[in-house]
Amino acid sequence: MESVDYPYVLALIDEFPSAHYKIVAVSSSDPIYSQVFDSRSGRWELKGQFPGKFSYLGNAVFLDGLLFVLSHEPDHLLTFDPIGGDWNLVDVAMPRVVCSHILDYEDRLFLVGGVEVLECIAGVGIWELDLPKKEWRSICFMPDEFFRVFRHGRLTQFRFSTVARRGIVCFFNNLYTTVLMFDLPARRWWWPLMLPHAWGRRFWFGHAIEPRIDPLKGSDGRRTEDKDDRESE
Repeated sequence: MESVDYPYVLALIDEFPSAHYKIVAVSSSDPIYSQVFDSRSGRWELKGQFPGKFSYLGNAVFLDGLLFVLSHEPDHLLTFDPIGGDWNLVDVAMPRVVCSHILDYEDRLFLVGGVEVLECIAGVGIWELDLPKKEWRSICFMPDEFFRVFRHGRLTQFRFSTVARRGIVCFFNNLYTTVLMFDLPARRWWWPLMLPHAWGRRFWFGHAIEPRIDPLKGSDGRRTEDKDDRESE
């Protein structure tokens, strides 16, 4: 990785069904420098920069050859081309939400966020991006009976995080071991089984992955690639 100020990984781009992948990392400086690791070459390469007038970048989703990225303070939707290194600001007004998270399903982009009233989260909503109309279209909100339990009765200092994969969305309360699931295509909410062990802690976080992701099979990706090459001979 090139020497930049306080770099952190923004996204892992899995090039399924091949064994190749890319890792996108950005700096915490102004301007923000981006660099990409390509498993084909086994090297990092500096690709693009943009003014870092944000407190930080949120999560990212790879869709239609572009990496869609949330920025915070101010909140915007950005795109990054991992091949050309170009950054662009998407011309769409963002809903005024907190704890925001983007996800994709069937080549569509969705936004999850908490709506505040008097600096307290009063509801959790989901929006779908309508790019031709340059707007986020409201899909649904977390039902009140689920929301009341999910927030654990807290009106202040309530924050949540989200992970999602293939239309299944997992919400978890940042202060308690409370998890709520949502099936996006079926519009179904449900409580999963309670966590068997909390290890005596209430502060926790998670990340959704698929066991099939090829980069996880080898230390640097080459082990998987070599195996695939032998099988194709």
